[in-house]
Amino acid sequence: MKKKLLMFVLTAAMAASCVACTSKTPSNKVVESTETKKEVKAQNIKAEDLTPLSDKGVISGVKDMTVAEGTKVNLNELVYADKTLVKSVDIDDSKVDYSKAGTYEVVYTITFNGDKLRDYIKSNNLTVSFDTTGDTVVVKTTVTVTVATKEDADAAIANGDTSVVTEETKAAVQKENKAKANDNAVESKPTPTQSNSSKKNDNSSANSGNNGHHNGNSGNNGNTSNGNHNGNTNGNGNNNGNGNNGSTDKPKPHTHNYVEVSRTNATCTAAGSITKKCDCGDAITVPNGDALGHDPVTETVTAAWTENVYGEMYVCNDCGQHFATNREAGKHTAASATCHTYYLADVVVDTINHPAVTRTVCSRCGQPL
Repeated sequence: MKKKLLMFVLTAAMAASCVACTSKTPSNKVVESTETKKEVKAQNIKAEDLTPLSDKGVISGVKDMTVAEGTKVNLNELVYADKTLVKSVDIDDSKVDYSKAGTYEVVYTITFNGDKLRDYIKSNNLTVSFDTTGDTVVVKTTVTVTVATKEDADAAIANGDTSVVTEETKAAVQKENKAKANDNAVESKPTPTQSNSSKKNDNSSANSGNNGHHNGNSGNNGNTSNGNHNGNTNGNGNNNGNGNNGSTDKPKPHTHNYVEVSRTNATCTAAGSITKKCDCGDAITVPNGDALGHDPVTETVTAAWTENVYGEMYVCNDCGQHFATNREAGKHTAASATCHTYYLADVVVDTINHPAVTRTVCSRCGQPL
């Protein structure tokens, strides 16, 4: 009986212990949310796909352009976007060397407020070629920036090319954008790259006696409910130490000194050109006059001439008079006291006047026109 009672007590104690173990919840358990933020994928479009919106003044300045070599250009100042529809305009021109003539690519990433964009397209009866679904619509387009020599830029301007950016035209565009902004413009910003945002002033020390002081101030203000994105980052850092200091002086950009090496004069059908070469090996070709065009003149191929028409006639030996028949000639000699004989011969009975034959040719190259 005592053994049975002891077994019952032990069994009850073990059961209570197990219940306590299974009901205990660890106090350091973390429940992670499985919800992830949906990423909006940028659509690659052509610059002309923005034409329906640019025609309405929603966005401007996203286009191919020519920049005079050496011109200091901030592409952000040449873009206008209406913040009621556009959240941000990001510009990546890290591949452009404005000090060297050449052709470069610039990428514009434009973020729209999806709801407001669709309402605007519908109310203005517009048609766009890119997908406008979603709360946020992001498009990416690549344009060409041609950095031209001063001679080429001046020639393009003289020919009426309005895409050339100079100090004067840049100021005019900036003034125009400021005038139409009316507190309703998106401030575009460049995409951070190694070349313009990640360069560091690094003065390193090889010993423990390195004292440094760094001050930085960064600010970011964004209002996404109005579709406006403004971001500014200002930093001021001073790092001084005792030890080895690495110089961060940048080499001065190379300035081309082009010298003429060959020249071709303009002809009737082709423009002239001048080839110049810099001592660095870079070569350029600049215009040397437009095609002259043909100079038409009249050239005589065959001069005017007269053709004689011959026929048989009876000719009096004494007076030279012509007669069509033998009978007429005989009556003439019989009735005349001085004319006695006549003969049959081929004589000129008529004439044909042929005009001169001419053609039109170029006086410079001789080509028939």
